[in-house]
Amino acid sequence: MAVAFMSLALGGFAHFEELCGALSALGAAAPQKGCAAALAVYFFGAVSLGLGFKARLGALLLACGLLPAAWILLTSRANPIFLLAALAALGGVLPFIAAGAGNYSLDELRKNNG
Repeated sequence: MAVAFMSLALGGFAHFEELCGALSALGAAAPQKGCAAALAVYFFGAVSLGLGFKARLGALLLACGLLPAAWILLTSRANPIFLLAALAALGGVLPFIAAGAGNYSLDELRKNNG
């Protein structure tokens, strides 16, 4: 999951103007600010989840970033497959919110080593 969100964030930063244009076409208000905020949320959430450092918080951050994206896709005339992809990604981060990153995460290693 972390690799997918990191790829999304880095690709979004690389093609920022195109992404903002697409968001504007979907009817989003303030597309530049929304794009920058979403990409920052995806980047920091992916780093947190990938390292396992505050993974629950990172997964919650990713979920909070996906909800507005799903809402924009739901209310626009975009291809419904994009909405399903956003909901699938949301379903992918829910187990991390519930259970954390696992035994080999930085959070677990810090807890076990004092």
